[in-house]
Amino acid sequence: MTSVDRTLWDLAFRVWVSQRYYAKRHAFFHALDRGTTFVSALSATGAFGTLLAELPGIALYASLVVALTLTTSLVFGFGELSSKYNQLYRRYSDLAVSISRTANPSASRVRELTAQRFEIAKDELLRLGVIEAKCYNEEIESQGLDDGYKRRVRPYQIPLAHVITLPPDDFPPLS
Repeated sequence: MTSVDRTLWDLAFRVWVSQRYYAKRHAFFHALDRGTTFVSALSATGAFGTLLAELPGIALYASLVVALTLTTSLVFGFGELSSKYNQLYRRYSDLAVSISRTANPSASRVRELTAQRFEIAKDELLRLGVIEAKCYNEEIESQGLDDGYKRRVRPYQIPLAHVITLPPDDFPPLS
């Protein structure tokens, strides 16, 4: 493998990891957006039904649930975040296609593709280390590479991975 081929492969690997990362983030925020919409619709329907049945106490609590879920969704912008992450996923996917179509890569072509990656990176949102490390490990597995290249992710970091990266925030290789 020439140095240009190696540089192109390294670039492709980083792009594949980014694709995985943004697909996961999109799925997470899409699920939150759908979930808050569902809870709001269900609670609003319940509030309306309890008002018709003349049960104002229950209607009050159902209305409170509607207000809280809608406010949460609006404040955190789950739908907007889902859309942004989906756009980043699509841009990285387009770049992956461009990389895969590069036959007999030249140094200048690799620099051009790298510049495209940096153009996408300018628009990236905050990256969370645990998810990034998990995506890196998944890509290592999918490429059939040695497990020694995987990054160490601690089990206690996984449950809150989409919200915060718990310390330590370094992810050294397993070997």
